[in-house]
Amino acid sequence: MSPIVINAVAFQEDGLWIAQCLEYDFVGCAETLDELPDEFLGQVTDQIEADLEAGHEPFFGFKPAPQRYWALFAAARAVSKPLKPRKDDLAHPQVQTQLFPVAA
Repeated sequence: MSPIVINAVAFQEDGLWIAQCLEYDFVGCAETLDELPDEFLGQVTDQIEADLEAGHEPFFGFKPAPQRYWALFAAARAVSKPLKPRKDDLAHPQVQTQLFPVAA
């Protein structure tokens, strides 16, 4: 499998932190911003594993995120550092994530 690069923008909505992937219209969430990188990576890894088990390419059938999220990502990337997962045991060796929070 080729490496999968996941770029995402993080924002708060309805009391949860949301990670909106750009390359695929895939969303992860967590209760806190601190938890979001690990939760999102775990959710991405679960999706990849489910797709592979079903005999599909990762993110089979997912389209790119709507343009408004790409604009949020560009703005967030310009002013913040990416959030990194802390749990190495969740890391999928072929997945690289870049998660940028929207400035509050």
